[in-house]
Amino acid sequence: MAIHVFDDFTLNSFDGPGQAGSEQGINNRVVRRMRRVADDAGVNRVVWDLRHDTPEGGGGGGRGGRGGGGGAGGASTEGPQGGAAPDTSLAAFRARRAAAATLGETEAQPSGDEGGFGGRGGGGGLDVLPGVYTVSLSVNGKQLTKTVQVDLDPRSDMTPAQLTAQFDAATQFNDLAARVNRVISGVDDLLSQLTSLQAQLRRNAAPAPPQQLLTDVGSTIGELRHFRDSVLARPLAGLGYRQYPRLREEVQTVSGMVSRPMMPPTAGELLRMGELKTEADQAQARLDAIVQNRISKINQALSGSPHVIVPQRAGPIIP
Repeated sequence: MAIHVFDDFTLNSFDGPGQAGSEQGINNRVVRRMRRVADDAGVNRVVWDLRHDTPEGGGGGGRGGRGGGGGAGGASTEGPQGGAAPDTSLAAFRARRAAAATLGETEAQPSGDEGGFGGRGGGGGLDVLPGVYTVSLSVNGKQLTKTVQVDLDPRSDMTPAQLTAQFDAATQFNDLAARVNRVISGVDDLLSQLTSLQAQLRRNAAPAPPQQLLTDVGSTIGELRHFRDSVLARPLAGLGYRQYPRLREEVQTVSGMVSRPMMPPTAGELLRMGELKTEADQAQARLDAIVQNRISKINQALSGSPHVIVPQRAGPIIP
């Protein structure tokens, strides 16, 4: 029996609710892409969990549109959060499936953008809105397509306008979460570089580094740590409510309040979203000030030596 290698598996929006013929919305755009799917001999199964691709930086809340009455069930699992990116090569995928088979597991659970194989797992993308979607499968240079009807969850009585309002708000929260995560990543990267630089300067006995440089590096490390722990994210993992929520946790909480229930966002939730956008702008401005006032001074003192690489600044949040 021949082995069929699935090069690509994509889901494209074909005609979303209330958007026929419109150039806006998600029409004719890739909704979900699963690049690594089963390639065993015989019939293989790939499951779409009725979600969009996981946004950059991770999702904020989970559920968005209230689709779910039709199409395939199940889900693929996300890659590890905050760690190294998973190996999505075909060789690594095969190795994981072989290891699962050795352990006696009937179905390997993939990660990242691989296809799911049954069961209902996690997924960082928002649920798609009800409508008609096109499944596109690339097999050995050939492209096969078929439409899929996604129906409204039968438990929901939301109108199309309410579904769209919820999806739009959830999408904005995903964008906000990604922006906050980029600020946190930028702070973490600077802390790693400065800590390494501090240790290197202390090891170099000759010539002795200027005391002012050591002082500047130490004070910048302290300011970045205070900024991260008091504003951006809870400093200790696992304590939950025992620590007051920082910006990242606030975004995650309100995002879930918006995206999970079968109801449109409330006025209070939309108000809090605007406030969190302002707080995210302030956090970005504070990081920019540290880079401009402190990191630039350290880099000037390191003239002729490797400089501290500063994070790229993200664009402003569009209301």
